[in-house]
Amino acid sequence: MTESGCADNDLAERVLVLAPTTRDAAATEAVLRGVDVACRACRSVDQLCEEARRGAGTVILTEEAALSDQSGGVAALLRDQPPWSDLPLIVLTASGADSPTKLAALRAIGHTTLVKRPVQRSTLVSTVLSALRDRRRQYQARDYLRERELQAEMLREAKDSLAFALEAGRLGSWQLDLETGDLPCSNLCKRNFGLPVDAELTHATLLRLIHPDDRAYVEGEIRATLERGGEYNVEYRNVWPDGSEHWVHIRGRAAFDERGRPVRMAGVSLDVTERKQAEQALRTNVERLKTEDQRKNEFLAMLAHELRNPLSAISNSTEVAKRSQSKEHVEWSLKVIEKQVRHLSRMIDDLLDVSRITRGAIDLRAESLQLSSILYSAVETARPFIEEKKQTLSVDIDLDLEGMRIQGDATRLEQTFVNLLNNAAKYTNPGGRIGLSARRDDGFVVVRVSDTGVGMTPELLARAFDLFAQGDRAAARAEGGLGIGLTLVKSLVELHGGTVTASSAGPGEGSEFTVRLPLVEVAVAEGTSRKEADLNAAKRGARILVVDDNADTAAGMARLLKLLGHDVAVAQDGPTAVEAARSHRPDVVLLDIGLPGMDGHQVARALRNEGFANAVIVAVSGYGQEDDVRRSQAAGFNHHLVKPVDFDSLISLLGGL
Repeated sequence: MTESGCADNDLAERVLVLAPTTRDAAATEAVLRGVDVACRACRSVDQLCEEARRGAGTVILTEEAALSDQSGGVAALLRDQPPWSDLPLIVLTASGADSPTKLAALRAIGHTTLVKRPVQRSTLVSTVLSALRDRRRQYQARDYLRERELQAEMLREAKDSLAFALEAGRLGSWQLDLETGDLPCSNLCKRNFGLPVDAELTHATLLRLIHPDDRAYVEGEIRATLERGGEYNVEYRNVWPDGSEHWVHIRGRAAFDERGRPVRMAGVSLDVTERKQAEQALRTNVERLKTEDQRKNEFLAMLAHELRNPLSAISNSTEVAKRSQSKEHVEWSLKVIEKQVRHLSRMIDDLLDVSRITRGAIDLRAESLQLSSILYSAVETARPFIEEKKQTLSVDIDLDLEGMRIQGDATRLEQTFVNLLNNAAKYTNPGGRIGLSARRDDGFVVVRVSDTGVGMTPELLARAFDLFAQGDRAAARAEGGLGIGLTLVKSLVELHGGTVTASSAGPGEGSEFTVRLPLVEVAVAEGTSRKEADLNAAKRGARILVVDDNADTAAGMARLLKLLGHDVAVAQDGPTAVEAARSHRPDVVLLDIGLPGMDGHQVARALRNEGFANAVIVAVSGYGQEDDVRRSQAAGFNHHLVKPVDFDSLISLLGGL
């Protein structure tokens, strides 16, 4: 009997009859219909079996039909039933058919009830109703088994879904027996504690894996959960067998018996080490950004102060020169202005250098250099500032270095050591001592700049080379600075393949900076002074066109060039510059970029198109980034100078032409 057939209630309740005669079949149908039992008469055993497979409550057939079933249809019908089904057979036996052999054969067929013919109406009805009640119980058992199978399938699917969700979420599952302390858990849960999958876990074992500093906290949370019920939700560190520390997030609930006693806990575990590390990195970055923002604000305030100081000095000196006819006052004013302009230029250069270094855009013009010459030049540059503060400078350069050379950029290296000397002077009281020494050490030159100044705390030492870091400004006696000099020193030294370190015994104990640079042993070449040669060459007269929309800047540059013997013309906008070039026919054009009418790039292109192919066009601009230089070169400029122009650099350029 198929399950699909049994699902039809009408078929499952009907009685199939294979009577000896047609009249017997009709009589049986009439009797059963009289008690509201559906009945279907069949003409043969094959039809009976076919209908029974569709569904039947019971089957009535004669012993002759049952015992003479040559095709084995009845036996196959009973054999093919599902496990829950035991189809009742009512076999009508002939009167006196009581032989043991025949009875045994009939009972062997299956679930049979033997009824002698002729059958009494009441006997037939009671036998059929009893068989149908038995059949209904079978169907109830079938429905129960189906429900159990459905529930089991749903449970399997739920377990599979849970396992997939746990695996996808990297969640390990666990259960804790509070009476025995056993702690069965999934393989992933074991991995969350650094354990192999075959490890046996108990509650005591787990507690030993918890970081000692977190163990009391975890035990307290477990006790609180067992006392109050609710959710157990903790994060703590655990120590893996290899000694490494990891973070785990545990969530679970306690189960209680009928008396309210906790009997077990169950939940999930998640390794949150990466999240904790990310949170720590985020906190560190936030603190770093706060610190950098604070330093930036301090720097901007300091920059405003540092810019106002030289501007104030220039303003005062200008007023002195205007209001006094004394040559002494005028000369004093000019010296102050010159000094403060150099100071402003250095600050702007330092800011641009920091920008280039930050972007990785600084270029070194490396050549073979005699380091001792660079050190002496740096000393001479820094000496006026040191003497102004009435400090003593001692220089001790190993004579062996006279024959040694390094590969590097002379300007950048001199800038490095000037910054170190100025830094030492700035943080040393008047009357203090500053020292510079240089020694060879196993293929390196070691340069030390020391002072007897204010010294540094360990905290300041740790960030001495950080951008915008600066010591006590009061100790610097208002010399100030932008706090970027040592950052430049470190970057420039490292670009030359060297290292720089700072040391101090503490506040009031002075400081020492040590620079190590790789040496290249080459004989020193003798030659004439390049600066002197450039000056001599620059004094040879040339026709020069100065183009700048700032009238004072243009007039000042023209006066300086005329003092050197050059023939100078001036223009203050683009179209006028092109007209002036046609009449003046310049050898050199000092051309500002930001001009009204036509910008400097357009003027340069126009001059090249006008036939000034051999003229040297020099950009003179307040913009000095790498992109600015590339744009000027693309427009036809030969050189690029940054305002305010260093006159020695201009002389060197003119001399080289």
